[in-house]
Amino acid sequence: MTEAEWVSCIDPRNMLDFLRGKCSERKLRLALCGWSRLSWKWMSQQSQSAVEVAELFADGLISDESRRDADAKLWWSEQGQHKPIRNWYARLTLEESHDLWEAAYASRSHNPRIKRRQVAILRDIINNPFRPVSIDPDWLSWNDGTVQKIAQVIYGERAFDRLPIMADALEEAGCNNVEILNHCRQPEEHVRGCWVVDALLGKS
Repeated sequence: MTEAEWVSCIDPRNMLDFLRGKCSERKLRLALCGWSRLSWKWMSQQSQSAVEVAELFADGLISDESRRDADAKLWWSEQGQHKPIRNWYARLTLEESHDLWEAAYASRSHNPRIKRRQVAILRDIINNPFRPVSIDPDWLSWNDGTVQKIAQVIYGERAFDRLPIMADALEEAGCNNVEILNHCRQPEEHVRGCWVVDALLGKS
């Protein structure tokens, strides 16, 4: 895949093919969680809880045993019930590491509108792999670490509506990177794993 193909891509499968071996397990699992959250308000409470567990596991905040327990709990809760495909997608966020890529391929929507949003989430998490962006340590130390503190709140509280505020703080700290500032200010899909927030928090 070329840079032009990455930027214009409209099929998450093609992006996943290119990212295989270039993307961390954490980023991939958070992408699956972000895709599940596209149907959040229609998901069962058990499925929502499963996605939340998957996000905690992605960040190393719970054990693999807890991940397996959550998967088993969701499986048992669905026995004998109608199982919308969105609940099945939620279970895929809890897949073991060696099955995670297959889970990602299986989670691709066939709905063109949802596919566009899935692509947008992949770009939010991965950015442009052909143009890596570095973070200036001076931005992080500015004003007693204000930028990093804002990033931590955004990540912890899913307060992605505060990204423009973080962009303002970055500018005051000396950041003039158009790609970073535009990503924070444009109304795009943002999820946990957002490449700007991750970069500021030292997550990969």
